[in-house]
Amino acid sequence: MLKRLLTNKKVMFILKLLPFILIGAIALWFWLSGETFSTENLLAHSPENPLLAVFFLLLLYALKSLSVFLPIMALYIAGGTLFHPLTAILINLAGTMICAIVPYWLGYFSGSEYAEHLVEKHPKIGSFMKSRKMNDVFLCYFLRVISVLPGDIVSLYLGASKMKFTKYLLGSFLGVFPGTVFCTLMGSSITDPLSPMFLVSAAFTVVLSVSSFAGYRIYQRNSEKTSVK
Repeated sequence: MLKRLLTNKKVMFILKLLPFILIGAIALWFWLSGETFSTENLLAHSPENPLLAVFFLLLLYALKSLSVFLPIMALYIAGGTLFHPLTAILINLAGTMICAIVPYWLGYFSGSEYAEHLVEKHPKIGSFMKSRKMNDVFLCYFLRVISVLPGDIVSLYLGASKMKFTKYLLGSFLGVFPGTVFCTLMGSSITDPLSPMFLVSAAFTVVLSVSSFAGYRIYQRNSEKTSVK
């Protein structure tokens, strides 16, 4: 049944348009509603029932996965505020992987033409993908860690370029794990910014950001040396 659907030209045409339709619909809804995707707003709308609050947060992650302009940091902090730190980490990791999986499959069904469109719009993707010297798991990990491109764009491209899903998933998880953990712990202790948990988490978050920038600069220099040779 699924195979028939995927060979149907009309179905494939709709699937290729789906990312643009969904992103446009989300942007239009936020513009018309006047809502803001802030931590305060998310906490104000979160259900009091813990189980419903989990589903609410994961649903927001799914919504975030369809739009580049929604800040994922607001979700990390909201999760850390709503739940016990360990629970919050597990929920935020699950949510972060939803953010990786949904756009991957949207890109996958959109096809290679969409991948080319993304390279034209975001040339940095092309610079990473030209040589493909890195294995796929490390490439996914590296793209997540250096954070020079929106994660949603990376996911859409890697899906559209038909990277093997298991390798994509493993590399993405390894890449987002540290940042998700430290940002969640910051959210858990945000009401006490002088607490050891907040200060250590904030320090590690800064270190990750600086390391991300340094890693990207090193990659750029090595790429330039290789191209000169």
